[in-house]
Amino acid sequence: AGIREALRRAVERGVSVRVIFETANDDRKDPQGTASAALEEQGMDVRYINRIMHHKFVIIDGPTDSFEAARTGWLVSGSANFSTSAGTRYDENTVITRGNEELLLTFQREFNYLWTNSRDFSAGIEFEKVETISITDEDLVADPNVQAAFTSGNFQIRNTSAGPSFTRVRGRQAVADTIVALIEGAQDSIWIASGHLRSRPISEALIAKMADNPLLDVRVYLDAQEYISDSKQRSQNEDLEECLTAAQTELRRMDCLESGYYFSTDVREAGANMKFKWYSYRWHYSYAVQMHHKYLIIDGNTVASGSYNLSANAEFATIENIVIYSGAPYQGLVDAFEDNFNTLFETGEDEGLFETLMDEIDNGASDRVAIVHLPMALRHSQVAAYRTAIGRACSDVNSASFRRNPERHHSCSRR
Repeated sequence: AGIREALRRAVERGVSVRVIFETANDDRKDPQGTASAALEEQGMDVRYINRIMHHKFVIIDGPTDSFEAARTGWLVSGSANFSTSAGTRYDENTVITRGNEELLLTFQREFNYLWTNSRDFSAGIEFEKVETISITDEDLVADPNVQAAFTSGNFQIRNTSAGPSFTRVRGRQAVADTIVALIEGAQDSIWIASGHLRSRPISEALIAKMADNPLLDVRVYLDAQEYISDSKQRSQNEDLEECLTAAQTELRRMDCLESGYYFSTDVREAGANMKFKWYSYRWHYSYAVQMHHKYLIIDGNTVASGSYNLSANAEFATIENIVIYSGAPYQGLVDAFEDNFNTLFETGEDEGLFETLMDEIDNGASDRVAIVHLPMALRHSQVAAYRTAIGRACSDVNSASFRRNPERHHSCSRR
């Protein structure tokens, strides 16, 4: 609400505000009273694309119609959605830079490309067309300390009766290739904080790098959603093998390999120091305090951060970005990310939250056992021990009601 109000005040000052809004894709079906309609009524031009708009970036006073503006404009980007959950509950990051010509021009070109190939939400309000400069590769300023990659490069535009359509081009993986190159170039350390780890090229690059350099310091902090039990690991391997055996074409084989495989066990068993942000026996968005970061720190001197989940879905189904910051100009930023990672990786340890919780599960006097609780950073073995203890203490935690409606159950009856 605060961001929305600030945008409204900007319009009142005469600022041109354009929004490519994921929500507009649904709001257009019945615009009355929607968030998209409210934005347009307040003077903001709203459009949408036919893919999931997963970017979270803002360009302020950027190079819309002047290259010179790239020297003074602002770029806001990172993992955080503009939502109450992102602002108050989740682990997130937002990076604000000013006057970096390479980033401003690159992101402005991305916005222009998406805007040109978007569809009008239209709550019956006409907006004046904004004239923008054309930004080509030759116009970009080669800055060795920053690099941006976008999944929009994995698509081509088809014109349909409904409007421009982003259609996937097989064989392209613009952001995954960028991250794989970072991993392959690491010399000392790779630290990853990510809500997901379901990208085959990225995970396989990590595994290969650890095999090549067993002394590499690889730490991975994931959201609870990425934990899988030993039995689920066996099951997903069997499913993958069945899919590959049945595949009759190379295209179908590619689909099998991109099918949302959970790589946490494979990467952990390859040698990564891995923990999960753990806050409930069973995950549900209504109470999850998610580890929503998407960043990598390489060798203590480079950080890559953006909207991009480490997953096939992020690469091939959504519109995403990642920005790489490195070198002396950004060492302070890298240090801030390192501090953040160190704090996250020890969540709850000083307070002894895991030991206290396990004692309460096993020996508590209450007839109810909490299954939604304060977050803590746990290893795979600790999560497995926790889940076994809950199953032993509670008679109903794996019942049909608890499985189908986890949001209704924040505790379970002690046996």
